[in-house]
Amino acid sequence: MLALEGHLLYGIMDIDWSPDGERIATAGFDGSARVFDAQTGGQHLAILGTGGHIYSIDWSPDGTRLVGGKSDGTANVWQVTGGGAREQMTLTAQDTRKGVTGVAFSPDGTHVLTGDAGITAARIWDVGIAGDAEVANIPAVAVTAGAVDFSSDGRQLVATSKAGSVTVWDTPSVTPVRTLGAPSPSSSALGAAPGYDAPLASGAEVFSLDVSPDGRLVAAVRFDGTVRVWDVETGRDAFIVDAGPLQPPYGTVTWSPEGDVLAVTTNDGTTGRATVIDRSGRVLAVHQEEFGVALSGLTFTPDGEQLVTARMPTGPPTPDAGGVVTWDWRSGDVEPIIDTPAAFALASPTGRLVATTSQQGTLTGSGGPVDVWDPAAGRRVATLAGSGGAVLDVAFSADGSRLATSGQDGTVRIWDAASGEELLVLRGHYPAFSVAFSPDGSQLASVGSNGVVRVWALDLAELVQIAEDELTRTLTDEECQQYLHVQRCP
Repeated sequence: MLALEGHLLYGIMDIDWSPDGERIATAGFDGSARVFDAQTGGQHLAILGTGGHIYSIDWSPDGTRLVGGKSDGTANVWQVTGGGAREQMTLTAQDTRKGVTGVAFSPDGTHVLTGDAGITAARIWDVGIAGDAEVANIPAVAVTAGAVDFSSDGRQLVATSKAGSVTVWDTPSVTPVRTLGAPSPSSSALGAAPGYDAPLASGAEVFSLDVSPDGRLVAAVRFDGTVRVWDVETGRDAFIVDAGPLQPPYGTVTWSPEGDVLAVTTNDGTTGRATVIDRSGRVLAVHQEEFGVALSGLTFTPDGEQLVTARMPTGPPTPDAGGVVTWDWRSGDVEPIIDTPAAFALASPTGRLVATTSQQGTLTGSGGPVDVWDPAAGRRVATLAGSGGAVLDVAFSADGSRLATSGQDGTVRIWDAASGEELLVLRGHYPAFSVAFSPDGSQLASVGSNGVVRVWALDLAELVQIAEDELTRTLTDEECQQYLHVQRCP
């Protein structure tokens, strides 16, 4: 007789033998999935932090994947290896929002059947190698914040990886090009997070990164208090700046529109500092805030002459410690532009709009809801209401017409920046940390604490092509009338 121990709270909701009979997978009300040795009862791995309770679980026929149905209305598919598990995809739809209570792989492992708690829909999902509607799904760092950015030509994606390094990926082929700041013995990870191949935070993980406009340099703020700038071509350090111990809201890094200077905000828990550095690592200007005031969010104005950032109190709110300001880094002048308590501020690439998050009593540089402002008039033009929990990152598209937000609720949302209309909700992280539009706006990259970077297709033609590639049969005339709005299928 074996006792399978490890789940917390209200115990096990479902259990399934692996096809070879050597492992047992369990689904827990505590939100974890676990795999045990069927002979000894010892725990092989735990998949944690999935969001919601896990109601049901099933092995793929070849024993390499698990699917779990959850109370948050999603089903996750995980790739299971000897060292852990990595999330491959998230299955979700409007009909499943009450929770997924049943899951099952097809006999050939290419499809998953899900049943929902509302007993309104049984859905069949294509989970084969070409069945995911994402453009790419690549590994990041689990159980820590992460960052992601596109190169200016959109052909490369830079994302956080192990122990303070970042990996450059070729976007068209989704293959790694090189790793910048490869882990050294002094910055090695603390170990693998239970259930994940990626390591836990080592204290050197990247909090914010930005690719220079010419694509030659990548700048990153790390939790260990260093600002690292790498040469993309050689993989070597271009320069390193010691920012000292970092505390919430940590820091932000951004290149000027011309790419000739780099701006960094850092916070030590009592004061914030903004620094402008040239491409050789020489400090050109420093703005030191007064005691009790932190800086959160940082963007250049289109002419590169000013920086936009939010001031927030490190302690109890005070009338003088808040609002959004501009800093003329050449003259040193600081001017208020928006009088609102903000936890984060981001100017659009055109300079016509500024997005802010409310403080909500936090010092993490996050909040919600998001307000969009016309800084020239000093008035609010839209409020983005709908995200559950704190908003952890905000990104404008290159033309400033759309705004992407990532949330503590695990969603990535795309909005019309001027009207505040919600255009799209993407689910697949828990929580979702960093978001970035591709330069042409056709794709969106996001990274979450589940150790996965997702690249989403936003271009209509690309989405149609993905749908056509995944069709396993022709549509009926009734389906063409419903989905294509034509009387007969072409």
